[in-house]
Amino acid sequence: MVKKNENWGGKRLNAGIPRVEGGRRVLVTLTPENIEMATLLGNGNVAAGIRKALELVPNGAKRSKS
Repeated sequence: MVKKNENWGGKRLNAGIPRVEGGRRVLVTLTPENIEMATLLGNGNVAAGIRKALELVPNGAKRSKS
């Protein structure tokens, strides 16, 4: 039997997706066109593209009721 490394399967420093400071995970449904645009804006990362697009919205934009 092969002896496993002591760190096998455990937490590793800086492993996984980096957290966004003050962020919260949400589920978003997008059209294929929206996904393509967000991917382009985020250099291959849809979430980064969505964040970048939201940064372009003026701070004074009114919220719409849905």
